Order: sequence, then C-alpha cells, then structure tokens
Amino acid sequence: MQTTLSSFEYPSLVPNRSFAAPKTNLPCPPTPLCGRTSEKAQACRLLAQTSVRLLTLTGPGGVGKTRLALDVGDDLHSHFPDGVWLLSLANVAEPEMLGFTLARTLALPRTAEQYIWQALKEFLGPKQLLLVLDNFEQIIEAAPRLAELLASCSGLKLLVTSRLALHLSAEHEMSIEPFGVPATSDCQTLEAVSRCEALEFFVQRGQAVRSDFQLTPENFLSVAQICTRLDGLPLALELAATWLRLLPPQTLLNRLEMGKGLQLLASGGPDLPVRQRSLRHNVVWSYDLLDETEQKLFRTLAVFKAGCELEEAERFGEALLALSQFTHPRPAVLELLGSLVKKNMLRQSEIRLCNGQVSVHLRMLETFREYGLELLEVTGELCQAQQLLGNQDVKPQVQSQVFPSKSVDRYALTRREQEVLRLLAEGLTDKAIAERLTISPRTVHAHLTVIYSKLAVTTRSAATRLALSCGLS
Repeated sequence: MQTTLSSFEYPSLVPNRSFAAPKTNLPCPPTPLCGRTSEKAQACRLLAQTSVRLLTLTGPGGVGKTRLALDVGDDLHSHFPDGVWLLSLANVAEPEMLGFTLARTLALPRTAEQYIWQALKEFLGPKQLLLVLDNFEQIIEAAPRLAELLASCSGLKLLVTSRLALHLSAEHEMSIEPFGVPATSDCQTLEAVSRCEALEFFVQRGQAVRSDFQLTPENFLSVAQICTRLDGLPLALELAATWLRLLPPQTLLNRLEMGKGLQLLASGGPDLPVRQRSLRHNVVWSYDLLDETEQKLFRTLAVFKAGCELEEAERFGEALLALSQFTHPRPAVLELLGSLVKKNMLRQSEIRLCNGQVSVHLRMLETFREYGLELLEVTGELCQAQQLLGNQDVKPQVQSQVFPSKSVDRYALTRREQEVLRLLAEGLTDKAIAERLTISPRTVHAHLTVIYSKLAVTTRSAATRLALSCGLS
C-alpha cells in the first residue's frame, strides 16, 4: 500500500528497561563482502576526517553501493557514541516523506508535519551519530534538507548511496566502479585470472548454488569472458552465477553472447529488494530517473556497439533532436550527455591517442545497452536510429581528424594481427574471432598479447577504442 502523509503511522514504543537499546539498526549482511578493500578503506578514512560531513557513494545500479555502505557503517560504529542508523529509501517515492521516514527510524515521538524538521534538528543536535541513507536518487529534490540538518547538528555525519550526486556544498563524492575484469593478456593462466575481483566474486556466488564449483583449466577462460561480457557488474555476476546449477560456464557464455542477458539474469532471491531481483528491474529503475529527452537519447545511443567518441555522440544527438519536436527550448546535447554520465547511464573514459591528443569515449554497460536496443524495437525507433548512425559517416571523420591515413601501420601490426584487432573492435569474443579466422582460441590469445604490447594498452576496451579511432573496423 502506498504510504502517504495522511496515513503515516509511528509504531508504538514500549520501553524495555532490562537492557540498553541497541545503537544501530544495521542489518547483518547474509554474505561476506567480496573485494572492495581499497574502496572500504577510503570511505572509512574520509568519514573519520572532521572536515567530511557528507559522503555520497555513487555508481550505476547493481554496482554494490548499498553492500559497501553497510560494511563501512559497521566498521565505524565504535566512532559514533550515538550509533549508526540505516534509512532505506527504496519505498519512499515523495521527497516530502523524508522527514517522517527519518523520524520513524530514530523513534521520535509523533510530530505534526510543519514541525518535523525542527524536531529532528533538536533531537540530532547534541548527538554524535552516522546516518546511512540508502537509495537517495529517487528523492533527490530533498537533498537541501540534508544540508539543513548538517548546518544544525555539528555531530551528525551522513553516508549516502545514490545513482547520482546530491550536489551539496558539504558533499564528498566517491564513485564506485564495477569490479575490474581480466585483460585478455591475463587470460593465459588460471593463476592470473583467479586474482581478478570479478572472477573471485563470481566463484564465491557460484559456490553458493553449487558447492563443488571451482575455476579449472577447462572453464577459467569461459568464466573470464562471462565477467567481461557483464562488465564486472556485481549484480549481473551474482544473477549469472545462479545459472551454474544448470548450465556449465561455456553454455552460459554462449547464451549471454546471443544477447539474452536481461532474459537470463532474472532469478534473484525473494529476500532481495525488487530492483535487485532481476537485472531488468535494476536497469528500469535507473532509466525511470531520466526525463523524456534523456530517455530518447539514451536508448538511441544503444546502436553504438562499442561506444563512441564525445564529438561523435554530439553529432548523433544533434541529428536526433533535429527530428524531434519540443514544446520547450531544445536542450543542448552536451548537457544531455553530461546528465547521462552523472546519472551513471553512460560511462566516460579518457584515452591518449598516438598524436598526443586526449579523446573522451562514452559507452554503456552491455546490459544497459541491451535494454536500450530492446526499447528501440518496442518504440519502433530502431530503423531511425540505425539510419542516423549510417548517415553520420563517423569512422572516416574520426580517422581524418585524429590520425593520418593508414595510421594503424605505425604500430607494425602484421596482417593477421590487424584482422584480429578489427574483429575485436566489432565486439566479437575470443571464441568468435577464432571461429571466424579458423584458428584456435589459444592462438587468438597469443595474437592479442602481442597486439596489446604493440599498442601499449592493457585492456580489451582500450584496444577497441584505439582500433575504432584508427578506423580499423
């Protein structure tokens, strides 16, 4: 039932004098935190500083912000005499409900609406307390209320999780990234792969559903490719691991490569929040935070298989908006792209090109891109988007603006290495490259190791960006 201001009820509180009330309501996590050692240490270090009153953990949905915040709060419990308190906002849809929800969490006496924030300030003013506010993104308009609390309560600190920053003066933002995935050059040995956080997490969750699951010489390449395909996103990896009850890693990888990620990754436990029970729910939650124009640009950009350069996205967006009708002033494409990055719907990276220039590259997480393509089909916009992409004639422009002709030759790649790099830039997996060139996957790995060395890159995505920038696709 939807909670409204008029129906808001506080639970009756019966004092129990036989023991001291606990000074936290943090739940005990059902699983240990995997990885995130440096992120956890950094968050604890920041909150231990007197100058840091508000720390916001931002990142795409499913990256593990909530799980990390719970561990940070637990570690810092002894630093706050008045406790660490969790306020889950997943079911709070109205910014006006923040004060009442916070008051109920802290067990304040029932107070009239117009006095609720004054009551909170008086209660929190003398206390040394950490509030963990989870999923703040859907009531982002209430952020100024947090600034009011901080100004009135000198001993209060806030740890917030949100898919976008609050943009308050006191805010320190900490971006949480997906787990790192292994570079192809690291996939030569089981030992090298097993040190990767994404694989460690996948194995841990796999063993929860199949106790005998282990990385082996036969399956470690498939597991590494699964982690890469899912961009190291913890929620996606956890949902994928549940399929190990039925599917061996290679079969699971084959199905993911058929573009069935959203269909497959939909088997989260009933004890999880709705947004985490399937990857589709998670992506839809983020998509619904966008305005109508941002949604249109997001789903249309999904036609870029390996992402695109910033200038390319601007040209594409301008062409898209030129075909759209607006009842208000037309938004600037650069601002729209910036908003998609801030809301963690696009990933931004910088790469130094061989001519010394720095190129800004934009891409979607693969599962987000899959959802965007699905929406294009549902809305009937796929043909238009593909036509826009074809009309942009982007690759020759990028090649002529950034590199001289035949610039790939400067890397001294052999003809076969160029073929492998071209297929890599098209988004093919190592297995698919091997099948296309009629060679073994191990030979593909050997070629890629040499290619990485010649290009002076260490990751698959960096090699792809460089190949696209050189027009090699």
